[in-house]
Amino acid sequence: MENLIVPHSSRTNTAFNAYQAIGIAEGFEECSNPEVQIEAWAYIGQRGLHRGLQGFFGRTLQQFVDQEILHPDFTINWDIVDDMISYAGEE
Repeated sequence: MENLIVPHSSRTNTAFNAYQAIGIAEGFEECSNPEVQIEAWAYIGQRGLHRGLQGFFGRTLQQFVDQEILHPDFTINWDIVDDMISYAGEE
């Protein structure tokens, strides 16, 4: 079994393996915490998993980089994430 790894720049210290991170990203693993969802995407990018998966993963990661949610090294820009979470809570 693959070791669980906490992604760089993690805030929640949630440890993932590839299956769990991909499951959260695709939605078949239940996760209601948006911080953990972003951390799962960061894990996918940092481990290079998107290169062997469907194009959806690479395109989504690129969108996160373009929107400055993730830095080009796939670490998380928590200032942007915090702004997004607080804005979503206002609606």
